[in-house]
Amino acid sequence: FDSLSALEADKEGSTTLLLKLLTNQMSSNLVFSKLKMSTPTKTTATTYDEVISFSGASDPNFKVTLNDKVLEVTKDGYFSITEELKVGTNTFKFTHKGQTTTYKITRKIKLFESVGPTGTIEVDGGTVITLSASAYSGATLTAKVDGQTVKLTEVKKAEVSDESTVSPYATFEGSYTAPNATEKEQNLGTVSYSGSWQGYSETMNGAVIKVYAKPVVKTYKAVEITEEFAETFPTDRLNDQSQPYCYPLPKGTVDFISGNELVFVQSGTTYKYYKLRSGHRVYSKDVKLIDKEYTDNKVNSLSLTYDGRYANLVIDNSWNVPFKYIESPISYNKDGTTLSGNYAVNKITYRLFYTNAVDTSKITLGDNPLVSKIDCEVKEITVDDEKISVCDIVLTLKAQGGYFGTTPYYTGNSLKLRLNVPAPISKADNSYGYSLKGAIIAVDAGHNKTSPGAPGVLMEVQLVILHIPNIL
Repeated sequence: FDSLSALEADKEGSTTLLLKLLTNQMSSNLVFSKLKMSTPTKTTATTYDEVISFSGASDPNFKVTLNDKVLEVTKDGYFSITEELKVGTNTFKFTHKGQTTTYKITRKIKLFESVGPTGTIEVDGGTVITLSASAYSGATLTAKVDGQTVKLTEVKKAEVSDESTVSPYATFEGSYTAPNATEKEQNLGTVSYSGSWQGYSETMNGAVIKVYAKPVVKTYKAVEITEEFAETFPTDRLNDQSQPYCYPLPKGTVDFISGNELVFVQSGTTYKYYKLRSGHRVYSKDVKLIDKEYTDNKVNSLSLTYDGRYANLVIDNSWNVPFKYIESPISYNKDGTTLSGNYAVNKITYRLFYTNAVDTSKITLGDNPLVSKIDCEVKEITVDDEKISVCDIVLTLKAQGGYFGTTPYYTGNSLKLRLNVPAPISKADNSYGYSLKGAIIAVDAGHNKTSPGAPGVLMEVQLVILHIPNIL
């Protein structure tokens, strides 16, 4: 205070506070406190983030302003605020009790966060390679390979670990089909990614792609699945995404590999695979080489029984052949990633590879609530331009839509397929008209406390953990 008039003006209640201080009505700790910024620690900075957070302390008896806007503070004078950043230089001026702290924060654009694949990948001719990028949502992206331009489409927003985190990035994907194999290895060069967003342009290089030479003679080596349930992938494309029609192979399954190991690098992680003769692709770590020769398989017997909970299909083979499931009548979209129409299965086919015979006199269908008929058909199919004998074991269901999944495992040479049988829904004298007695109800939010998912009016975890138990 430099004059009587200043005291009389009582600016922002300063004279009133002074009188309280002189009469011991308040502590001097707050009155003599100044504006103290905790974060950021530097008043000039450059960032790629869309937002910035400020926090600090002040005298709660006087207002704190940010660019002339009054901020809310706690009773002890603390404050915290998050502000959006525009591209370029952003000025933030904090004022308190005649003191000013000014921040100059420059936001830059990093259009690409990452691209994939990276490194060097070698593929068979005709393989579909998924080209992906993590880039600014809303950007326009392309990738160029061997003179061919591939448009990348935004497929997924960036996931956030909590509601205070905001990411500007999204996942973009496109597909490139490698040329057919020739007598010599082909080097297609480096994948070049280009992007633009609100007038900003950027490029980034990805993998070097090579195409294996066509083998003069195909040779096969036997391998055995060592993982409890080995994840499988399509063989006509190279990425680390399984598809709805790819089913796991149980431990002990025997198949054959041909050609070299496939390597795919994405976001710094290296994935290695083998292509199996049956048309599956598996992780290299999930198989081991075995020194043994195999002839075509024969189904010696087949039986289906019911134990009150599961329908158990047991197939006695000559050896542990690979297999796949075929559910009908259902179909998938063009790229095979999404189910078309309703999942209303009325037949399940278990296709056994390398199988050219079945003893139809030893097929037993026991009393059960799921399957009405078993048919077997031996035929030849083409896999990667090669004829393979298969046996299709077709189960006709008693009720369409009654299929709820299969768990496969090998015991010796017997393939055991455990089919889930839904609990019967019986009529009841209640407001619903039916009873779920005997049914197993599984409640899964899909998230947990450390990964709560996108926030909404009710968090999934809150809904399940707090409310569902009360209902049940």
